[in-house]
Amino acid sequence: MPKKLTYEELEQRVMELEKEAVEHRWAEEEVLLHTEIVENMAEGVYLIRTGDGVIVYANKTFERMFGYEPGELVNKHVSIVNAPSEKRPEEIANDIIRNLKEKGTWSGEVHNIKKDGTPFWCHANVSTFAHHDFGEVWVSVHQDIGKRKKVEEELKKHRDHLEELVEERTVKLAEANEQLKQEIEERKPIEEALLKRTHDLGERVKELDCLYGISNLIEKQGISLEEIFQGTVDLIPHSWQYPEITCARITMQGQIFQTNSFEETIWKQVSDILVHDERLGTLEVCYLEEKPESDEGSFLKEETNLINAIAERLARIFERKRAEEALRDVQEELIRKEKLATIGKLSGSIAHELRNPLGVIDSSAYYLKKRLKEADEKVREHLDRIKAQVGRATAIIESLLNLTRIKEPKLETLDLKAITSEGIAASKVPDTVNVIQGFPEEEVLVSADREQLSLALRNIVADAVEAMTGEGTLTVTVCRASDDRAELSFIDTGPGIDPENLERIFEPLFTTRAKGIGFGLSIARMVIDRHGGTRAASSAPGRGATIIVSLPLYV
Repeated sequence: MPKKLTYEELEQRVMELEKEAVEHRWAEEEVLLHTEIVENMAEGVYLIRTGDGVIVYANKTFERMFGYEPGELVNKHVSIVNAPSEKRPEEIANDIIRNLKEKGTWSGEVHNIKKDGTPFWCHANVSTFAHHDFGEVWVSVHQDIGKRKKVEEELKKHRDHLEELVEERTVKLAEANEQLKQEIEERKPIEEALLKRTHDLGERVKELDCLYGISNLIEKQGISLEEIFQGTVDLIPHSWQYPEITCARITMQGQIFQTNSFEETIWKQVSDILVHDERLGTLEVCYLEEKPESDEGSFLKEETNLINAIAERLARIFERKRAEEALRDVQEELIRKEKLATIGKLSGSIAHELRNPLGVIDSSAYYLKKRLKEADEKVREHLDRIKAQVGRATAIIESLLNLTRIKEPKLETLDLKAITSEGIAASKVPDTVNVIQGFPEEEVLVSADREQLSLALRNIVADAVEAMTGEGTLTVTVCRASDDRAELSFIDTGPGIDPENLERIFEPLFTTRAKGIGFGLSIARMVIDRHGGTRAASSAPGRGATIIVSLPLYV
């Protein structure tokens, strides 16, 4: 007999039953809710019993999607919805079922068939589920992807068409590329020849520019031969194949003209500068580093022709300039001789006419100074000034006569040191001027006329002394300049000579000073020239002047 429950136990049991009833009601409501959700889903849903693959449920969307009446699919095998393909619908269904049994889920595209036989594509997601009514089932959610597949098929069709077009174009491009390669190969020799021709033309243009530049140098008014040579070496590098490593040098009669970067190397060209078959100099062009040799060597054949053309042109320029200088010297000498001839015609009569009055003035001044011993200082000062000016006028007359008296020198062997010392001693050098003599110990023998050479040296000393107002220094040196030449230099600390006057200071009647009429240096020039010597002046304004005399040594 069952045990009689107590009131509390009955109450507890009632509460448990009520709780179970509530939970059951909630479960039923949840099932109803889920059923309602499934029924109204946009996707088609159907359940397949795992044991035999029979459809046990399909929602309204699935039935409409496949064209079946409500409940018509229930108890049908799942293969009924699979469209035939290479495999039978049953085989397709079995493949999916096998995958589900192994993994519990399956997802992919399936080719389905409607009730009326219309095939269409769906995307299916299948999973295993324990149903409260049907037991273990597979829940399959289907989405019609027919439109998407159609679009994909269209895209595939277009893609296939594009691939065909691309393949066709690729074939055509390959053919065109082969044809282009063939044309390139055919054109390559022509292009190489054209490039070489263009390069050669460029080189020829540079050569012409060089020759044209030399022509422009020559045409410049007053340009010296030295400036032409230096300008030429500066033009040369730009006319060679590798201007950045090209340097040039001209050696001409002991003078050197070169580019700043000049360095003699093993990669060099040389061309002689010939005047009447006499080699007067050389033109050298060097590379500072090695370059690939062509068939002609480091330098092009055209560059060899160019250096020879430049050397030939320099020879012609030198010859022309030398002729111009000789003509100018002849013209200057002619003008000088004309001046001297004019002076000579007048000097005799002028000297005679002036000497007598000057002698009277000098005697009278001397007499008055003797008679007026007690006269005031002012009177005696004026008498001294008269006597000094008479002496100056007499010296001018003497210089004037010297210009016409100088004859062919009577040569004798003289020590240049001794004759120079005598000339300095005979000159009127004021105490304010310090004379420094720099002579070698050995004799410096020359063939000269003692009187004439002494006169020339005295005139040079006098000119230097007159240039220094106030205190100053005159440095006189004698030396052997070479095996066959002696050299004297006279360096003063006067105001210097303006550059435009350097070439004129040896001309008769040229002077820049208030005193003197410009005969001293012109007489010195005549004497030096007649002794086979040369003279030159150099100066920087404000820094004194230098006169250098060169004479042949006694042999």
